[in-house]
Amino acid sequence: MTADSIHLRGSAEITLLTTFTNGTILFTLDGSDPAISPNLYSGPFIVQNTVTLRAVAYTADFTRSVQSDPLTIVILPTLTATTDGGGSVTIDPPAGDYFSNSLAVVTATPLPGWIFLYWLGDATGTNPIANFTMTQDKQVKAVFGTTLSTNTVGAGNIALNPLLNFYPYGKCDTGWASVGRTLHLHKRSPPRRAGRFF
Repeated sequence: MTADSIHLRGSAEITLLTTFTNGTILFTLDGSDPAISPNLYSGPFIVQNTVTLRAVAYTADFTRSVQSDPLTIVILPTLTATTDGGGSVTIDPPAGDYFSNSLAVVTATPLPGWIFLYWLGDATGTNPIANFTMTQDKQVKAVFGTTLSTNTVGAGNIALNPLLNFYPYGKCDTGWASVGRTLHLHKRSPPRRAGRFF
């Protein structure tokens, strides 16, 4: 990896490799010299905070060594967007660094026959496009809805309770017919890595 820094969301798995046969790798995470006060690398590990990685590899007999350039691994807050169904939710940008001023955009897109109703979590309102300033971890959930139509065969009628213009995906609402029949609205279905090789 030749970049001086890399931006990842939530955490990063660090893997260090060397071309030395049976070589030894020492490293630090605070930008200090790995030849002075290092950690011994024994396998991949996870970091959840921003670090500056420096590493040095030695041959099996410690007669030769090569040191990597420093790499700053910036850990960013995570943005999680979900939905129970009825549509999809996208995050822009989808990975890595956010836009200028730590801005992220979440968009809710309904499937045919569904509409976007509202947000839950760290977003509110009925606008299907939500903007976030990502200074901390955030979670949002998009709720989609659809209409419910009823019909009868023969005498009788059906009353929906509650009576709504649109019913959220997965909600179970009940319609009562004069013959005591119950109707239900059912669901309608239409670790990140950073590493070094030297």
